[in-house]
Amino acid sequence: MSLPRELSLTASGGSLRLAQQAPLELRALDQLADRVSLKVFDLEGVRRFHGGRHYRVDVTFEPVDAQEVGLELLVGDGQVTRLSYEVQSGQMSLDRTRSGETEFDASFKSIERAPVQLRDGALKLQVFVDSASVEVFAQEGLVCMTDQVFAANESTGFAVHSLGGLSRVSTFEWTPMSEARHTRGISFLPDQQPEHDSVDVG
Repeated sequence: MSLPRELSLTASGGSLRLAQQAPLELRALDQLADRVSLKVFDLEGVRRFHGGRHYRVDVTFEPVDAQEVGLELLVGDGQVTRLSYEVQSGQMSLDRTRSGETEFDASFKSIERAPVQLRDGALKLQVFVDSASVEVFAQEGLVCMTDQVFAANESTGFAVHSLGGLSRVSTFEWTPMSEARHTRGISFLPDQQPEHDSVDVG
């Protein structure tokens, strides 16, 4: 998955900044019957879910005294892609060093980092996960990260974490997504039928 982006200018810290967001049209892929929405809950430690291979997570963390908050994606036997936010340093990181198949290139085991400021004491994340990539939109797209990953098919675990203290999770929605289909470079949503052969893409 390499998502299209909608670009806009938004006011932040007294200046205009470029924001990137996934287009709303992607919600046509949502499998609403299996969506998991949770009310506000306090978190200290790790809360695990089954997860899957193709989904979107919308979550807002409000750190109370936690040192780190974040998500654990595509979790399996010794595999995990970790998205974490260090509260004191204000650094968000996407760690794929144990994401799955990584030995084909020495530089693939990487940790991407970027500064992210809390807004009104909160970190708002939208994360898209599929079988070969993780795409992160933080603070409504003011900071974005994308990484390719090669997790095993069995690595479908998912978790949220608050380490070193308590956080409040004020919004949480996990939505499985259908796979888009494409042919000759044109994308089709599940209810659209191309007039010629197509191939699945993850």
